[in-house]
Amino acid sequence: MNNHHLLKKWFITYLVLITISLTFIFIIYNVYMSSIKKNTDYFNKNYLHQVIKMMDSQTSAIKHATKTLYLHPKTFSLLKMSDIASPEDQYTLLQIQENLKMHNLSNNLIESILIYAHKPQLLIFGDSYYRDKYLDIFTQEKYQMNSVQFKRLMTQDYDDGKIMRLSHLHPDIIHDKKYPTTDVLFYIQTFPKSSLTARATLLVIFNEFMIYEILEHAKPFTSQGALIITDENNQLVFSSNEAVNPTILTENINDHGAYTIQTHHLQDYAVYLDDSTEDHWHYYWVIPLAVHQENINSLKAITLLTILFLALFMTLLAYYFSHNSYKPVKQLMRTIENPSITHTRNEFEYIASVFDFAKNRTKKMETIIASQSNTLLNNFLIKLLRGHYFDTMTIHDKLKEYDVSFTGNVFCCIVFDFHDDKLPVTDQQLNAFIIMNVFSEILKPKYTCYMLELTKHIVCLLNYTTQGSCLDLIEHELYTGIDLIKTQLHIGLNIGISNEYHHLNGLPTIYKEGVEAVNYSRMISLHQAMRYDEMQSFTSRYDLDFDMETRLLNTIRLGHTMDATRLVKKIIGINSRKQLQYDTLQCMMFDLFSIIMKSSTSTETTMPPITKMMHANTLDEMQGILETSIMNACHHHAEKLKQKDDNKLSHEITAYILRHYMNPDLNVAHLSDVFHLSTAHLSRIYKKDVGTNLNDAISNIRLDRAKEKLSTTHMTINDVAASVGYTYPNAFIRFFKKKTNITPGQYRSLYAKK
Repeated sequence: MNNHHLLKKWFITYLVLITISLTFIFIIYNVYMSSIKKNTDYFNKNYLHQVIKMMDSQTSAIKHATKTLYLHPKTFSLLKMSDIASPEDQYTLLQIQENLKMHNLSNNLIESILIYAHKPQLLIFGDSYYRDKYLDIFTQEKYQMNSVQFKRLMTQDYDDGKIMRLSHLHPDIIHDKKYPTTDVLFYIQTFPKSSLTARATLLVIFNEFMIYEILEHAKPFTSQGALIITDENNQLVFSSNEAVNPTILTENINDHGAYTIQTHHLQDYAVYLDDSTEDHWHYYWVIPLAVHQENINSLKAITLLTILFLALFMTLLAYYFSHNSYKPVKQLMRTIENPSITHTRNEFEYIASVFDFAKNRTKKMETIIASQSNTLLNNFLIKLLRGHYFDTMTIHDKLKEYDVSFTGNVFCCIVFDFHDDKLPVTDQQLNAFIIMNVFSEILKPKYTCYMLELTKHIVCLLNYTTQGSCLDLIEHELYTGIDLIKTQLHIGLNIGISNEYHHLNGLPTIYKEGVEAVNYSRMISLHQAMRYDEMQSFTSRYDLDFDMETRLLNTIRLGHTMDATRLVKKIIGINSRKQLQYDTLQCMMFDLFSIIMKSSTSTETTMPPITKMMHANTLDEMQGILETSIMNACHHHAEKLKQKDDNKLSHEITAYILRHYMNPDLNVAHLSDVFHLSTAHLSRIYKKDVGTNLNDAISNIRLDRAKEKLSTTHMTINDVAASVGYTYPNAFIRFFKKKTNITPGQYRSLYAKK
């Protein structure tokens, strides 16, 4: 065996252990990596939350400042102005400008604060104000729109206040690096709210540079990310990194938990989302995925390389240990090599198979020797029972040779009959094995018992010591086994028990007695133990007198199957109750069979051969053969009697036709009325017996009588037709020509010529 299955198995086992260890390491690595990812997510989401909190506080402060500003009395006096020529109006404007400067300095996120009064069409700054053509120049230079467009935007309703970019109000504004102040971020509100009087619009321009500065201080470990803010309509409010295109923010980003991966221009980004409750803004923290997972990927590469190195090293170590452990096994394999053993899975099985082979071979030889010894002993005892040995010295020598010791002074033979031709051979062999084992277990504790298997019987030779007879005790113990075999194993069994003999020379006699007893038990279908000493009291005469024989013969010849069968059963029942001897019972059954044969000696019926009766094993089988023979014989006689009746009827029909052929109404229907049979049944009987149907028979008789009259008388054709049953002469002429191919006149002329 050169496949080295065991070496492979050991090596694979080591590899499995290595794989389990590496898998455990890999699981720990995954848990650690998951923890790192969670910490990274937490850090980025926390940054986004701090930004939102800071921006909400700043915008809330700005809204509060604007509210304070437009609620100031001087600011409200601006709404009533129509012209600023008066010194009082100039003084009011100056106070408003001072107020704007103060609020502008109060928050570093505010770049400037503007108030546009609708009625005077005046735009006020902290250090100046514009109207008319100066307003147009200012708006063109600052916001790339004329004063008309600016006024139209400012006079719209912004009652609730809103933070937006100028491009949201005026889409024609293009955010260009050449004009960084054009698309400004501002807070706009109209006051007073829902007023029908003169109103003003307040604009707070955000200092986006300061927003950048604030975000830089709070930014996490990477500087390559971008903070993008959009309003509730997903319009861009702010972006901290113009290198990151805001178009990667699609509508399907709605997960406020873990990050979402978005792809833009073949580059993947990790996007975190959170919302502001203050302004209903959407805050996005966008990081290139390579930067986001840079540390994770580095640790992953190092870990995988380490695992790969460990796997290679441990594999080499596993092969080394497997190879060294296999050397003693290999040496043992060479020592006990057996070419006949090839199909084994590994070396251990091969070694075990070699030892099992040697052990089984030894057991097989022992079994063969024991089987041969048992066969020789079985054959010797069978010959001894059949009377092949007569010399006492020879018998004792043979017994000593086969190590058989009869220590008792009494011998008894028990014959078991279990043979059933309907069972397969394998089932019969199994039944024999069961019977031998069951009764051996019952008898061996008390008797010296030898079980011998013959073709159709099992013979049990008993030897024991007793002062009186043990047959009653043996019979009682046998019934224990009979009940077990019949009720639980459902095996049909007949047993014959011989008389007791006190010498070896009586063994053939007790064997013969046991066979006769079991045959009688089988014959009468007793299915129990039959003792030979009980059979000796049976009668040798049976009742079958001449009157019974004559009655049976006559019943069969009359075809009365049921009566004949009942008579045979009655004869068998009467004699069965008389406890006939075995030979006498067989003789009676053969006598009944000969009577049935005698009833059919004059017939050609094939009877059941006598060999069936000779091979019948039971009384029921013989009775079945007799009943079959009775049925066949009665059927044959009944057919003969029926045939005679049919012949008589056919003769009567023919005679009636001969007497009444001249009747025009004579036909099959007329005959069925006369003989009281159906037309079909009457025609079938006549056809079967005579060979001609009834219509042809009537026509043939009329034709013969017409020919006779035409050839022997001078009657006219019309008279001849009427005399044979034809009312119309033309019908007679057609009938005559059809049958003879000539007319009645031509027939008379031909006959007259003769």
